[in-house]
Amino acid sequence: MLLMLTWVLVVHRPPRSRLDRQFEYCEDHQARGVQTGYRAERLERRSVSVQQTHLETRRGLHNHRVQGATSVISDQNTPTFGGIDWATDDHSVCVVDAAGNIRDEFVVDHTEQGLLGLCRRLISDDVRRVAIERPDGPVVDALMESDLEVVVVVSRSVKAFRERYATSGAKSDRGDAYVLADCLRSDGHRWASLQPDTPATTTLRSHVRTRRDLVITRVSVANQLRAHLQTNLPGAVGLFSDLDGQVSRKFLRRFPTENESPG
Repeated sequence: MLLMLTWVLVVHRPPRSRLDRQFEYCEDHQARGVQTGYRAERLERRSVSVQQTHLETRRGLHNHRVQGATSVISDQNTPTFGGIDWATDDHSVCVVDAAGNIRDEFVVDHTEQGLLGLCRRLISDDVRRVAIERPDGPVVDALMESDLEVVVVVSRSVKAFRERYATSGAKSDRGDAYVLADCLRSDGHRWASLQPDTPATTTLRSHVRTRRDLVITRVSVANQLRAHLQTNLPGAVGLFSDLDGQVSRKFLRRFPTENESPG
């Protein structure tokens, strides 16, 4: 009889509802210290988010280190360009980077020590090409002896380039040095560098330079002679087409004063 009642209770046990099953599940997991329901899901999401945040942080630090190393390498490999506005007594120098920003500016004296310091400073600024307005002279020789590439930009081109930066076209030594350097940066790929001269070309260049200096001196002395004759012997000025010619010189030696002039 007892067995039959037990069988009836087991077989004819009413079905549990969904709420009952969830309640039993929660009691079982709470007894074991396991989080259930929305709280468990929230903790699971939190753990996943913490892991993602940690992973992203590590990736960010790695990318920052890689970018920092890349920036250092790029700064070291960034080309720089030099421009020199030469003069008689001193020279203005400007160095710009690949973006056109001024990296260095200075002035050097036209002396042996000044030119040596110029080349050393350009090399320390990682300059490989230098723009200047003249193709010869001590400055160019010093640059080429230091294995620096020299690019010649004629004066009329510098004047045209100057209008890029100032509508007035005002000239200054410091401004022209920057114009030369920045134009070498933007247009230097179109310009060829100077090539070292052969010994024969160097000798010929020296002779040509000496003759040019002599011609300048002769013209200056002829102008002084004309001014002197206009004051003391004005009649002789119009007698000769060239006051520095051989005939005019003989005449002036024969008649050095107005009182000794013929007639």
